[in-house]
Amino acid sequence: MSIFSELREGRLPSFPIIDCHGHAGPFHGLPIPSAWADGMLRTMDAAGIERLVFAPDLAIGPDPEEGNRIAGRMNRDHPSRLLPYCTVGPHQPESVSRGMLEEYVASGWFVGIKLHPSLHRAPVTDPGYDIAFQYAEEYQIPVLVHTWEPCGFSPPDLVAQAAARHPGAPVILAHSAGAHAGMARVIQLAQRHANLWVETSGSSQPWRALERLCEGVGVDRVLFGSDLPFLDPRPKLGAVCLADLSDDAKRAILHDNAERLFRLGDTAA
Repeated sequence: MSIFSELREGRLPSFPIIDCHGHAGPFHGLPIPSAWADGMLRTMDAAGIERLVFAPDLAIGPDPEEGNRIAGRMNRDHPSRLLPYCTVGPHQPESVSRGMLEEYVASGWFVGIKLHPSLHRAPVTDPGYDIAFQYAEEYQIPVLVHTWEPCGFSPPDLVAQAAARHPGAPVILAHSAGAHAGMARVIQLAQRHANLWVETSGSSQPWRALERLCEGVGVDRVLFGSDLPFLDPRPKLGAVCLADLSDDAKRAILHDNAERLFRLGDTAA
């Protein structure tokens, strides 16, 4: 039975889903239910999500050091389910950023790097972010960059500039830049830069967004992301399962691509 038919009958995909875009904890000025591990895991279980790659909101905001420590504690408690990004802020001394990257990235503990230029109030090309891209290139781990259009700090073209400086670093354009104009530009840029990846999170993506991304970028560089717990992952999961794509493409988006990119070594069927 196809994934489309299974979902129509109320059944989730039979393979484990990997979500590449998650958060944790409180966010200033915005109430978020189920924002810690217990609630996040309940939401994941309801949606059939086996693994979530995440960064605490404290890390992408005012305190990357403490946010990374929180991420590490959550991973220790749930090592097979909650996989952390290491967040680097551009305003920290390079020695602090290097120390975090050594502890969390070079050691092989955290599976990726997260940058949120609009919250850090610095462009993604700021020299303070260079070290993050250098480590990503050296250790071949992905960098998830908050990307939006319009956005003065990390629009698609600026993220592509940073990616072009480090062609060995896999760079994920979070939200695929949001709405119609941004997504169209993301597709153009990903066609030029083989190290750019796209993901599905966001509530403002246009109709047939996933089909457009797969056609323009290629299924093998499209990842499932939900923005959990900011957003319930089930609408986005439904959009993938009901998309006008083959089952092989849907499985690649929901599992295989992330397993390969994050080197998770998942042996589940």
